[in-house]
Amino acid sequence: MGNVSTPSRKTATPVAKAATPVAATERIAESNFDPAHGRPVFRKDSVDPASPLFIELQVLPRQPYFAADHNEVARNTGFSLCKNGGGLALADVDTGIGIAYVRWNGFTAAVGELKAIAIHCDPERCPVELQAGGRLVGTLTDFSQQLDGYIADGLGRELAAAEIAAIGEHIDSIMRRRWDEIHEVGVPIDANTVRFRGALPFQFYDQVLAPRKRIPEMRGHFFPAHRANYYAGRAEGAIRALQLIDFNLNHKIKRPAFAAMLEEIFKSGQWDDLGFNNGSGHAASEFVEIIEAVFQLGCSVVSKGWLLGRVQRWERTAAEWDEHQAASRADFVERMRAARAAKKTAREGGAG
Repeated sequence: MGNVSTPSRKTATPVAKAATPVAATERIAESNFDPAHGRPVFRKDSVDPASPLFIELQVLPRQPYFAADHNEVARNTGFSLCKNGGGLALADVDTGIGIAYVRWNGFTAAVGELKAIAIHCDPERCPVELQAGGRLVGTLTDFSQQLDGYIADGLGRELAAAEIAAIGEHIDSIMRRRWDEIHEVGVPIDANTVRFRGALPFQFYDQVLAPRKRIPEMRGHFFPAHRANYYAGRAEGAIRALQLIDFNLNHKIKRPAFAAMLEEIFKSGQWDDLGFNNGSGHAASEFVEIIEAVFQLGCSVVSKGWLLGRVQRWERTAAEWDEHQAASRADFVERMRAARAAKKTAREGGAG
């Protein structure tokens, strides 16, 4: 490869000997694979009956059978089709993956003789959502009431309101513990620095206690430089872009600080570090090129009506703000004028 010149962003990508993409494919797939079962995560069982934390509840009818349409009632009270293919469930508000699954006998439901609906939840295996236990209790209570039924344990014993609330609190306590394990357990880097992971695999935060300071400073690293040769750097940039896209596809609420990623790319100097054998700009270049391509694709499907609506809303808000500011200034001037007039009247009255 001695005759291969150093590539730039505007030149065609040099052709290298194909290498087995083992490391890259493993890194991409590792978060989508369930090692316990040796299959992709979308095939994973919704709950594990052998789990020591497996919770099974039942909704039972007060009449011999449920009279109302249980499927429609379930959807109206907060259950929905979960994203991971587990059927009806109380889904995580961010990822759409099931937290507690609704199960019934399809045959007895078809002939109108359904007399038991099971609710399965394993708080150790489901997505982490704070207050999910309370949300489940509220949804399940509405569900049972609209079906003219009651909530029972796995053996069919009706549960009192306090027992149902305790189950929700138990689930919430597990969620809080798992949340703390994910977000609050840092790795010591040195005597003054503890590192916490970010939303994406390559992102992290450093909690740094500077000398002569009592409060530590949190420093985010949203696109840390990756020094490598041209080809390895390009592969890393593509992996990071894939991880960002995958994250956005799987989350409705959480966002991995995209603006901060671009800011770090262009302000840290890595964008211009294009040494062929040891540069940090290759990963950044590939990442930006992919995001630009995704943006171009998005331009073809975005609703111009939505964009025009945002323009009109902000223009209207700006005009209202200008009116508010003008009224505030006029009111201030009027109050100052009245204050000066009052002082003048007081002085003239004292002199007289």
